[in-house]
Amino acid sequence: MEIKQYIFLLILLTFFLIIGPRMGRIGKQVKAAHDKGTSVDNATRVLIRRVVIIFDIMHVGVLINIILAVTKQF
Repeated sequence: MEIKQYIFLLILLTFFLIIGPRMGRIGKQVKAAHDKGTSVDNATRVLIRRVVIIFDIMHVGVLINIILAVTKQF
């Protein structure tokens, strides 16, 4: 496999194994806060920040994939 496929596979695994479960947890916490009529707590905000950082790292991987596809070096 080429390096592009490895990067893409890593992005997919990260999404399904790390981000998916965390987004589900965040969704439950936000819904519970909404049902109570309160705002989300700090733990939920921390989870959201961590997911955003992981998304940013994944976007770098996508950009690397695009650059490698355009330059066709690998």
